[in-house]
Amino acid sequence: MTEVVYAGFWRRIASITIDIVILWVPASLFRWCAPYLGVEGITLEVIDFIYLMMVWFLYYGFLESSSRQATLGKQMMGLKVVNYEGERVSFLIAAGRFLTQFISILPLGFGIFMIGWTEKKQGIHDMLLKCVVIRNSAGPPNKSKHAEL
Repeated sequence: MTEVVYAGFWRRIASITIDIVILWVPASLFRWCAPYLGVEGITLEVIDFIYLMMVWFLYYGFLESSSRQATLGKQMMGLKVVNYEGERVSFLIAAGRFLTQFISILPLGFGIFMIGWTEKKQGIHDMLLKCVVIRNSAGPPNKSKHAEL
């Protein structure tokens, strides 16, 4: 069995940066097209929020629950999301990871910075949904290691 290599803080930061750049183009197009779609009286902040929730929710949900188990940024960095048994996560878990990242960000980013010092390189959002981000070449996590969580 291949030893599990948990994805570190900087590799995960690089993957989210890639995802932000990838999604910036459609976000810009959405913002530019919004006035022409008959959404008068809605501020750009509301449009951005709708875009964020719709597109990013679907992006994370579909890609992290796909056979590749990773967003495009994670794929480029050689990472994938798995549950504690090393299996692919469902759409709801993957999309939930995206939504719970806000919990990790809120207390001054504490839940994100935890990735740098926790044993399994997990943020609060990972712990809440019982997921880990591993190097793509790594095997399934050892079940006994995760029993204490």
